[in-house]
Formats: sequence, structure tokens, C-alpha cells
Amino acid sequence: MKLQGRLAIVVVAVLAGAIGGIGATVAVEAGASGSNTTYYACLSTKGALSKVGTTSPTCPSSSRVINWDQTGPQGNTGSTGPQGPAGNTGPQGPAGPARPVCLYVPPAPAVANWSGCELQDANLSVLDLSGADLTGANLSGANLSGADLTGANLTSANLSGANLSGANLTSANLSRVTSGGITGSPASLPTGWELVNGYLIGPNAELSNASLFHANLSVANLTGANLSGANLRFAYLTSANLSGANLSGANLTNAHLFYADLTGANLTGANLRFADLTGANLSAVTWSNTTCPDNTNSDNDGDTCIGQGI
Repeated sequence: MKLQGRLAIVVVAVLAGAIGGIGATVAVEAGASGSNTTYYACLSTKGALSKVGTTSPTCPSSSRVINWDQTGPQGNTGSTGPQGPAGNTGPQGPAGPARPVCLYVPPAPAVANWSGCELQDANLSVLDLSGADLTGANLSGANLSGADLTGANLTSANLSGANLSGANLTSANLSRVTSGGITGSPASLPTGWELVNGYLIGPNAELSNASLFHANLSVANLTGANLSGANLRFAYLTSANLSGANLSGANLTNAHLFYADLTGANLTGANLRFADLTGANLSAVTWSNTTCPDNTNSDNDGDTCIGQGI
């Protein structure tokens, strides 16, 4: 039943006293059962309760039967409280695993798996590493003269300062290889690759900050290469394929880019002052803060260098 207004207040007060006066029997039984007990009572017109219990009583004519549950219905979920303050910064986690050191002890394994290995300055000359997994390996300064690297996976490996004299790299994967300072001339390189000024030049090469001043890169395949920050001043890039290349921040001052393919290249922050782009394909090039051949800035030229010395 539903009690309203002032009568509800009176009943609540009376119920508290009435239930207390019933004694321990009702309270103990209710608590022991663990169920939602329904209580009954007679409520007089003057607000007096009588015959309080767990069964419906027979009330006098001046009273009526009322009932209530031990546990009322669950109310609505309240609104989410404010977020508490941020906790203290936790302790620093443990250091990650060290780069594996893979020492070469002859004879070499049938198919070497030296992925991610530290092979700096290692002597691997005349070694059969055909089909070897050298992904991400550090081979800087390594002696690979006469080594057979046919079909080897050198993705993201570091070959800076390595000796490649007479090395066979036919069909090797050189994607994202870091180079520079390479000595000796390899016996063969994968299709589309060449060695220029100590750098391995080819598709997807890692040539960030490379020093290629006055380098002859004519007809070079530099598709998708990373040349960010590279020094390409006075470089010859005639008919070179630079589609999708990252040339952000590169110095291309006085560079020769006749008929070069720069489709989709990123020239953000690049310096093209006095560069010659006669016949170059400049479709979908990213121009942003680019110094144009006429020394103006692409940001002030409608976000392009086309028409500004090109």
C-alpha cells in the first residue's frame, strides 16, 4: 500500500516504536530468513498501530489493515560522481631485453637467423649467408668482403661503414637499409640498387641525413626512399624515380631534377632554391614551407612551387 502526506510521517514514527515493542521474535525471524519479509498491522483513524506481525490480522471496524516490506524497492541509479584526483606516478618498469649479441663461430649455420643481432665490426668475410635473416641486424663496420648474401633479408639492417668488397647481394632484400661509408665494391646488388658515394641507393632505402652532395643519381630508383634531411646540393637526379619519397627538410639547392618523377613526394621544408625541375612530374607533391626555385616560399605561393621557377 502507499502512505501519503502527514499520515505517512505519523505511520513511520509509529512503526518504529511498534516494531520495537513487538519484541525480538519478529526481528530475529526476519533476519534469520534472509528474505524480504512483509509486515502487517492495524492502523486506526487516529494513526495508532496494533497487531503488528508477519501475518494479516483481523482489525476492528475503526482500523484498517496495512502492510509494508522489510526492504523497499531499489531506487534509481544516482548520477556519476566527480572524477577523483590523479594517482601518483608508478615506479619505472624494468629495462627491456638487450639487443642480442650473435657471435660467429665457424662453421656458419645452414641458414643463419641473426635477426636483430649485434654484429658491429664482426668479421664475416667469405661467409655463406645466402638466405640469412639479418632483419634489423647491426652490421656497421662489419667485414662482409666476399660474403655470399644471395637472397638474404637485410630489411632495416645497418650497413654503415661495412666492407662489401666482392660481396654477392643478388636478390637480397635491402628495404630500409641504413648505409653510408661503405667500402669496397660488391660483386652484385639486387635489381634497382647501386652503390653511390658509400650509400646503397635503391627503392625504400633509408637515407635520412645522407651526405649526397654532387652525387650522380641520374635514373636512380628511389621510390619510397627516406631522404629526409639529406644533403642533395648540386646532385644529379635526372630522370630519377622519387615517387613517394620523403624529401622533407632535404637540401636540393642547385639540384638537377630534369624529368625526375616526384609523384606523391613529400617536400615539406625542403630547399629547392635554384633547382632545375624542367619536365619533372610533380603530381600530388606535398608542398609545405618549401623553398621554391625562385627563393619564394610555397606557403606564400598558394601552397605550391609550381609557377615559381618551375
